[in-house]
Amino acid sequence: MGRFVLKFQGRPWPDGARALHVYALPDLDFDRELAQLAETCRERRCGSNWPAQSSPCAA
Repeated sequence: MGRFVLKFQGRPWPDGARALHVYALPDLDFDRELAQLAETCRERRCGSNWPAQSSPCAA
């Protein structure tokens, strides 16, 4: 296995560089289109039987 090289925008990560990660919890009762998009993505990724224990996406 080769050495892992951290990259940013396809180039090696510059020394001392930082990145800000922001996590937001959407209100899916309010934004039904976002809720539908999330469900569609989950079905494509995990299958329609989610959250079955045999699913690769089971917690």
